Amino acid sequence: IEDRECVLISEVHGAMSCLNCAQGSLSWQIDLNSAIFVAPTLLGQSILITCQSSGITCYDVDGVHDWDWFPNAAHGLYSSQITPFVHGDRQYLCVCTHLGVLSIVGPIGGGTNVPQQLVEYRLPAESFSSPLIIDDLIVIGCRDDRVHACKLTEPVRKISQERSSTDFTD
Repeated sequence: IEDRECVLISEVHGAMSCLNCAQGSLSWQIDLNSAIFVAPTLLGQSILITCQSSGITCYDVDGVHDWDWFPNAAHGLYSSQITPFVHGDRQYLCVCTHLGVLSIVGPIGGGTNVPQQLVEYRLPAESFSSPLIIDDLIVIGCRDDRVHACKLTEPVRKISQERSSTDFTD
């Protein structure tokens, strides 16, 4: 976390820690009671974590719990990195379950307002990949040895690159 000189560490056994680099001390630690296989996503002052037995858990930079979101498919996100993007003036997330259910979740922000699943699209195979947004496409690899692209109908901006994408079309 840049302005705090801290590093976030997620551990496979379910712990999330914030280490203060300047002081060499532990700022806070939480136990999510679920395996974590991916690094957390930092989105503004929110820390987003995907867990094996749940969905997305959100904490603020002080380690205070904000909200949890669980996919409609009732399957954990395992190793899927969260892909944030902007549509209009709101932030959204794109995630995929290991069974190949791609979701757009949002809007994100506003404290304890739990985001809703807005779009759900079933891919033709399992996926342990993270969705990638390129212009108006969501691109993701599946266990059928193919890379699949879902075209989005409304332009959005990818948060990290000010780019594009929302509703799915085939």
